[in-house]
Amino acid sequence: MATADFSLSEGMPSVVRRFPMQAERIRALIWRDDDFRSMCDDLAAAERALATVDNLPPELRDRRRAEFIDLIEGLFAEIEHALSESNVVRLSRMDHRLR
Repeated sequence: MATADFSLSEGMPSVVRRFPMQAERIRALIWRDDDFRSMCDDLAAAERALATVDNLPPELRDRRRAEFIDLIEGLFAEIEHALSESNVVRLSRMDHRLR
């Protein structure tokens, strides 16, 4: 079984935890797609921020927690969409004319 190279993106471990059956596709996308890699890295940053929300002043905690959770859920949705799109094979239309 191949092991994932987490050095490609700081966000890769988070994405692989969420989509473990797609680890190889995730690794391939991170390797070749800067936008996908950026989403994964943004996810890691949002998860780190969520982990520190209890260090914020009490009057900010709930609001920031909700913001980070929304951001994380949105990033997971975008990542899931990118993964599903990467599995689509696009066929070009060929102009076949009978002679």
